[in-house]
Amino acid sequence: MSKRDLSFEAWESRRGRTAALCARIDAALPPFQRERLRSREGAEFLRSIGTPENLIGRIASDDELDREWADMINFARELRAHAAGIVPKAHPA
Repeated sequence: MSKRDLSFEAWESRRGRTAALCARIDAALPPFQRERLRSREGAEFLRSIGTPENLIGRIASDDELDREWADMINFARELRAHAAGIVPKAHPA
């Protein structure tokens, strides 16, 4: 069993070291840009609560959102089938 110090002082010490590491990692990475599509209503809500634009992403029509959702579901099904050793059926493009 671990003998890790779980006191508040130890947590503060670890937090300081972790914050510095996270800052160095963040500085080395490009800014996050959302790639998934977002509905107009969803984007408007996020803007109303102050979400930065790079986290909102591109606005899409309902048809585009439906296609993206279907693609994600098909991908998840293929992963699950692969993990189970099942050869998935071909799906229409």
